[in-house]
Amino acid sequence: MRRIFSRRLLLLFAAAVGGVLAWAWWWRGTAVTVEVARFAPLLETVVSSGRVRAPAETLLGPTQTARVTATPVAEGRAVARGDVLLRLESEEAAAAEAQASANLAAARAARAEAERQLARQRELFAQGFVSRAALDAEGLRAEQARRQADAALAQLSASRSRRGQLTLRAPDDGVLVRRDVDVGDVVAAGRGVLAFVAAGAPEIRLDVDERHLARLAPGQAARVAADAYPDAPFDATVARVAAQVDRDRGTVEVALVPRAPPAWLKSGMTVSAELVVARRARALLLPAGALVRHDGAAGVLLLNGRRLVFRRVDADTPRDGRVEIRHGLSGGERVVVAPPGLAPGARAREVSP
Repeated sequence: MRRIFSRRLLLLFAAAVGGVLAWAWWWRGTAVTVEVARFAPLLETVVSSGRVRAPAETLLGPTQTARVTATPVAEGRAVARGDVLLRLESEEAAAAEAQASANLAAARAARAEAERQLARQRELFAQGFVSRAALDAEGLRAEQARRQADAALAQLSASRSRRGQLTLRAPDDGVLVRRDVDVGDVVAAGRGVLAFVAAGAPEIRLDVDERHLARLAPGQAARVAADAYPDAPFDATVARVAAQVDRDRGTVEVALVPRAPPAWLKSGMTVSAELVVARRARALLLPAGALVRHDGAAGVLLLNGRRLVFRRVDADTPRDGRVEIRHGLSGGERVVVAPPGLAPGARAREVSP
């Protein structure tokens, strides 16, 4: 009998101790990680890679088939507008110009003779030796000779222009970046044989992941480093953002213009760039996991003493695991970082992360 009584007392004691422990555990609350909301400067960047592109690359070539006679400019050399880049010669063009020159000489001689005859007829008409009809006929012959001389001159000008097209000149200040022919080569009409790059600041073309599209805008600052010169970064500015996304690669093209392009920057170089897409003196950032929803509203749970309190907030889209709180917090609040399924009013206690 005593054993039964003792066993009951032991069970009651154990139950009481368990209840006390459970109450103590409830009183302490669920362990949560807390971060104090603080304002700090915000600098958000997007990193991408791309290549240097010349401002304008032109492919030059002859308008008629001809043979290369001179290549006065070497590849990579800077030239001024109008400098001769390539000379070509065509026997057909030379013969056409020679024939036109001969035709002009003959037409001018015929015009001179016709004008002398007209002057003589005028004298004879004044003396009454020829009729008005004869004078008019001589005038028509002189007019026809003048027109033939003008036509011959136009023909010679056209021949010279066609032959002049066999001399390829720089369309602007720039650099001859490539020449695909040498002296003696025959070049077909319409074939591009010279690659010319106009002078001016080069562009940098980046392929940025389309998920950053909403954050990109012309005028944003960027820092660029070439793979060939990683220790010499330079500043650039976003000039434009493409109007469409490459659906195959899921990227959008962004063009940068260097503010002071280094002398070693060349077309085709591979570069990496960091674009500043957001910069503010004061921003409140929290881990994205701190956001919760309660009664259809977005907010955070604050640890107030040992109780969780819901605070409604206006938050930006989470990026890289962090979220900016636009409104709702004033700083100094103890925000639960990752609430383990707790509701407002629940008891909780802070633990070190």
